[in-house]
Amino acid sequence: MKRRELFCPNCPTKSLDTSTLKIFTAEAVTEVCHKALQICGGHGYIKVSPTERYYRDGRLMDIGAGSIEVLKQVVGSTVLKYDQ
Repeated sequence: MKRRELFCPNCPTKSLDTSTLKIFTAEAVTEVCHKALQICGGHGYIKVSPTERYYRDGRLMDIGAGSIEVLKQVVGSTVLKYDQ
């Protein structure tokens, strides 16, 4: 996303850009944390482990940033709208 678009309140593709970025970051966090848990083994699942906290926070990012499925529908509808 370009810097000028961050401050442009009426940009037509702002919802597309933000939805795409949220989907990408949520999936990246989940993937990285899952790999970290695999490396740490059973120790990664202990409550005091930072890895467990990062994985839990990453899973909450899927919900807190808006459901990933809803964001995918926003992306799809926006692409179809501008494709015509």
